[in-house]
Amino acid sequence: MPPSRIDETRAFVPVHIALMTVSDTRDASNDTSGDTLESRIKEAGHILAARLIVKDERAQIAAQLRHWIADPEIDVVISTGGTGLTGRDVTVEAFRSVFEKEIDGFSVLFHQISYEKVDKLKGMNVTIVTTAANDNQARSLLKHMGMPFRA
Repeated sequence: MPPSRIDETRAFVPVHIALMTVSDTRDASNDTSGDTLESRIKEAGHILAARLIVKDERAQIAAQLRHWIADPEIDVVISTGGTGLTGRDVTVEAFRSVFEKEIDGFSVLFHQISYEKVDKLKGMNVTIVTTAANDNQARSLLKHMGMPFRA
């Protein structure tokens, strides 16, 4: 595993994270991906501000995402599920309908990180959206979460 690229000279700033599981079949008793993400969020010292399971309905996913983006108490939204290839899997399309700007190649970075950690994150698809007002604020939030950005 490559060495950490986190700048240890900067003070840790916990972020408030909303967690969305997208699924037609999961509920609170069997949302194992959501449980894993919640544990990792808390273990990393961040704050779980909200957690919901949303059906694979594009309008519901987008509405919840917009609600959390508008909430000043939420810094980041993380979602899991609904990213497969069936007609019911619409998470990607729902998130894209909310994007003001998509950063080409950004998903490649997350795929690379996931690939390097496949033994720890096997089978999990994660999308992160910040409530930042601009790219610099988004980069700063993600850096605080440990995303490996270069200066």
